[in-house]
Amino acid sequence: MSPFKKLIVFILLLLSTQSYAQKNKTEWSDQEIDNLKKQVVNIYVNNPFPIGFDYSMGDSTGTGFIADKELGLIVSNAHVTSKGPAIITIEFITGDRVSGKVIYYDYYHDFSIIKFDPSNLDIKEAKIGSSLTLKDNEPLLLIGNNAAQGYSIKKGNVINKFKSQGVNSSPVVQTSMVVAGGSSGSPVYNLNNEVVGLNFRGNEETNLVLYIDLVKDALTYIKNNETPKRGDIGITPVYVKTAKMAYYCSKAKGLCTESKNLITIGYVTPTSSADGKLMGGDIIWKINGQEIGDNLYLLGKILDNNVNNNVTLSILRGEQELELELPVVDLNQDKTTKFIKYAGAIFQDISYDFRRKNGYYGEGVFMNYTDSGSFNIGYTRQTQSGLSGLRSIVITQIGNTRIKNIEDMIEAIKDIEDNTPTYYMFRDLYDTYRIEDWGFLTIDPTFATLEIYELEDNNWVEKK
Repeated sequence: MSPFKKLIVFILLLLSTQSYAQKNKTEWSDQEIDNLKKQVVNIYVNNPFPIGFDYSMGDSTGTGFIADKELGLIVSNAHVTSKGPAIITIEFITGDRVSGKVIYYDYYHDFSIIKFDPSNLDIKEAKIGSSLTLKDNEPLLLIGNNAAQGYSIKKGNVINKFKSQGVNSSPVVQTSMVVAGGSSGSPVYNLNNEVVGLNFRGNEETNLVLYIDLVKDALTYIKNNETPKRGDIGITPVYVKTAKMAYYCSKAKGLCTESKNLITIGYVTPTSSADGKLMGGDIIWKINGQEIGDNLYLLGKILDNNVNNNVTLSILRGEQELELELPVVDLNQDKTTKFIKYAGAIFQDISYDFRRKNGYYGEGVFMNYTDSGSFNIGYTRQTQSGLSGLRSIVITQIGNTRIKNIEDMIEAIKDIEDNTPTYYMFRDLYDTYRIEDWGFLTIDPTFATLEIYELEDNNWVEKK
């Protein structure tokens, strides 16, 4: 045998041995875990403004992982980094600290991409795999800031890869790992040391891991200096409960031939593309002629690829098979890019997600926070840290001006006279009856400064 052929045989044997060893691997070595820790970061956030329905002010901590060491990109949860002008500090296992800036977030799928300066840092980049290839009972490893204890280790297994959770029922994997606060944004690894999930929710019994494929798709756009595509038709998709599967499978030939589950509509967003066309309980069978089955990721992918176009849905509604055409809206256009602070309160436009969560059809501006003072109205929302200034108020009129959006609010404020009672109307979303109520507010000139904040090139700028 020639030396060249001997070399080829040796290489094939070596690869075969490594492949066999990898296939039969059941645990991570201490050295492997130490190397993986170099890919993980602790994230510290100071959020001075509560933007959105879910977000509160103050300090918080979470986890992230290095997705690109050359470009300086870190992945975490959107609920860790917030929607507004937060101050973000990144801490590496070496103890080095740098500032970070959110350059993209997906509130619905709950992930964010943070930019930082990688110069002069000894850091490691994670290898991103796929959640789609995970198997039942497959071993998983989580490294994160669990219970604010940096670089803690959690191990578990895949329980169910057909779960839907998150703001708009994103595809997630249920695991057996037990996690605590601070582990949000932690990478979850398989035995090949690939990131196959992003931790975003859990408790003492189980935890939920976001499909990493959603993040990987967004990173591809970011690395090409493009904005990730995010399409939506205004539905909250969920999986059919097991007890109902037999009924649905009997209604349409071929509906359940390969899928372990079916996707149904749990809720339709008011004023959305689906409003008046789709209904809760509809089974989504096909989209643009392509069968969906149990692939929630595929459903979202097709919508993302058809932003500002129409899609055709084949649905099963009771005994009927229907085809409906719906326009796909751009969810990126729904993000908060402007808010104001006035007399101790924060106001912003009503968003698409706001309508989805609250079943709200009306107009106005959302007041989600107020210090005790002029706008101290409505119920106070309960938070994990106790009572705060978080509210759920929609301002619909000030003086003689009906308020439709934030621009109307800014103009109405100009007509308010200091120390003079001004008539206003509002709706309190925590009020059982949600009737439009009214009152008088008196503005103390000491706190009457109007602050306007706008997002420009991923930087929040205060306008004078």
